[in-house]
Amino acid sequence: MFGKKKKNNRVSWEYLKKRYPDVIEELKSLRNWDEVKSSIPEAESMGDYSIVALHAISALIRELRIERELLGERVEVLNSKLESLKADSENTIKSLKKEIEDLKSSIEELEKRTIFLDSVEKFVPKVNELEEKIERYPMEIANRLEERYSKQILEMTEDIINRRFKELEDDLKRGIFGVSVDLAKVLKEIQEKHESLIKENIKLNELLKEKDAKIKELTYKLSKFQETAKKVEDLSKRLDEYEQSLAELSQIKQELAKITGVYEVKDAIKILREEFVPKSKVEMIAKEIKTLMDSLEKIKRENEKLKKENERLKEAVKALLSKQEETTESEG
Repeated sequence: MFGKKKKNNRVSWEYLKKRYPDVIEELKSLRNWDEVKSSIPEAESMGDYSIVALHAISALIRELRIERELLGERVEVLNSKLESLKADSENTIKSLKKEIEDLKSSIEELEKRTIFLDSVEKFVPKVNELEEKIERYPMEIANRLEERYSKQILEMTEDIINRRFKELEDDLKRGIFGVSVDLAKVLKEIQEKHESLIKENIKLNELLKEKDAKIKELTYKLSKFQETAKKVEDLSKRLDEYEQSLAELSQIKQELAKITGVYEVKDAIKILREEFVPKSKVEMIAKEIKTLMDSLEKIKRENEKLKKENERLKEAVKALLSKQEETTESEG
């Protein structure tokens, strides 16, 4: 009994590798595995693998500490980036608010101009009707006055001639025996002269009518030309204002493109909705921009209409000037 050797029941490293392979693989994944591995011979010689466990725990603690430090550094970097992004977002939101206020001001100005244009469009037919009446009445009044005064002038002229003729006839009768004059011949000459004067007077009256008519026509054309020139000037000013508004709207669109990185308004609104401001603000901005774009289209249509009106007025002025030159040349 005493001569038998005592069976060795100590745990070996080979036994651990076969019995717990997963645990061994996890130990090998440690950064300081070499240090842990170097403790295995000592543990085998002592028959106590707690030394390996202590080295493994120590290596794991060091690894966790390193990981924690790395995570701390990454958290600091992320916090720094977050603060920077927050500051950029605040600046962007402030810039957007300012641009939105500018857009509101532009929209209000456009609404005022639109209301003004609507009023002008409603007023233009009445002005045209009034112009037609004004064009018609002066000619009628002038014709009536001309007929009336021409008749009075003719009657007064005939009355003066008849009185002068009567006085001359009386003078001849009183002096017929004192001078040698052929009364019949003198009377005939006087009668012919009287008729000639009447014809000349009628002719002069007709020429006077023609001159008065030409003067009235030229005066009327001059007034129309002045009105047309004023309309052309007003239209030019309005065109300049609309072109300036279009330039401002184009600049606003470009600024919106700079902020979002896209030029299309719908895509820019989508980016604003997703990245910059809350949904409620984006919807409000989208409505304002849509209203602005509608106003822009309306201004473009009004601009084209004003251009056509301007061309029509220019042609009318050109025709009026040409006709006036022809009239001046014919009179010369």
